[in-house]
Order: sequence, then C-alpha cells, then structure tokens
Amino acid sequence: MVAISEIPLLKTTSTFEQNIVLDGITYVLRCRFNTRSRYWYMTILDTDNNILAAGRKMAVDRPLLQRDTSELLPPGALWLRDTEGTGADAGLRDLGDRHHLLYVEAE
Repeated sequence: MVAISEIPLLKTTSTFEQNIVLDGITYVLRCRFNTRSRYWYMTILDTDNNILAAGRKMAVDRPLLQRDTSELLPPGALWLRDTEGTGADAGLRDLGDRHHLLYVEAE
C-alpha cells in the first residue's frame, strides 16, 4: 500500500524556506510566490545547499518533480492539492491553508 503524507508548510511570507524529511532523508524546501505569474515556485536542496531541483511551478494536481530523475531527489512524488476540489492553483495566501503539499512514497 502506498503511503501519502502531508508536508506541513511554515509559510509566513511570499518567500520561505524549511527543512522537510522525505523517506528518512532531510531536504531543504524553498518556496516563493511570483506576483507576475501568480504561481508559487519551489526549489529542493540537500542539507549542504546543493540545488537538486530548481524553480518548479507548484501547479495543482500534477507531479511537481515528474521530469527529474536525479537519484539525489526523493524517490516518491510531490503533489499540490486543492482541498476545496476546484482545481484552482494556489494564490499568495492559499499555500498551506487551502492548498496542501503531499508526498506519495514510491512503491
């Protein structure tokens, strides 16, 4: 059975950074809201601040790391979910409230 877990987001501003643990490995998650495109973007780094995936648009109901095949990234999938079910992308104040970041462990 595939395990799905929610990653609590510690958003306080339009740009934030926090440590997350996925499959027992600690990563750094950086998120920023682009006011021009009206999307959140994420970057994943290792704990030595080496970039593993940069500038990924956080669109709803799509795998956020689908095109990345680096063995340094978590083997599972990251998804952004709209809890209201409308499929709307996250606005400035939605990330962590209405929109949740989920991690689906690899099978």
